[in-house]
This record gives sequence, structure tokens and C-alpha cells, in this order.
Amino acid sequence: MTSETNIRKKLLVVFSSTPYGSGQINDGLDLLLMAASYEQPVDCYFCGDGVFALIQGQQPNHSFRKNIGKKLSVLPLYDVENIHVSEASLSERQLNPADLCFPCTVISDSVASGLFQQADTIITF
Repeated sequence: MTSETNIRKKLLVVFSSTPYGSGQINDGLDLLLMAASYEQPVDCYFCGDGVFALIQGQQPNHSFRKNIGKKLSVLPLYDVENIHVSEASLSERQLNPADLCFPCTVISDSVASGLFQQADTIITF
């Protein structure tokens, strides 16, 4: 095995779409959990309408949609600890960290820019 096969790339998964308008958030969470289960370094960043996925007490109005909050709650079990949320996106939607289903690191746009620069691969949902 060469040293190149041992290199782990840092993945940034960005959630910017509404949680129940499509299956994108579920797809992103599946990818995030899969990467974490293979011990890949992952960060996730919620911005735009993606912050609505973090709201506690969600009640999806479509019977075929599962509660995203429940799926998010397993992230710590997969050692996904770098969960970031856009301060500006929360503010624009009149939300605050107390509204979220679990503690996240609230970051400014300039800190988010650093996340994007440090990532080897960025996938947006």
C-alpha cells in the first residue's frame, strides 16, 4: 500500500435547501453518515434555508417525509462533531441557537469561508 492510499481528504457537506421540499437534505445526511462511518474527516455547514433542518420540534406535513431532526440527532454517534450553522442565515430567518435541535457552532461568513478553503471536497445539498 502506498502512502497516497492512506491520505484522507477533508469533506465539507453544505446544506442550503429546505428540509422537506425535496430529498436533498436526506441525501446529504446519508452521504455525511457514510463518510463518517469510514472515518473520513467531515464538516457540515447549514446555511440559507438549510438552517430550517435544525429546528427542534419539527412536524413534517407530508406523511411520506421523515422528521429530519431525528436523523440529525445521530450525527454525534458517528463522531460528526463539526456541525456549523450560518449566523447570517439564522438572523435572516429570525432564529437563534436556542431554536436548534442540538448545539451547533454558529459561525460568521468569514469563518465559513475558511471552512470552504480547508475542504478538499465540497458537496452541496
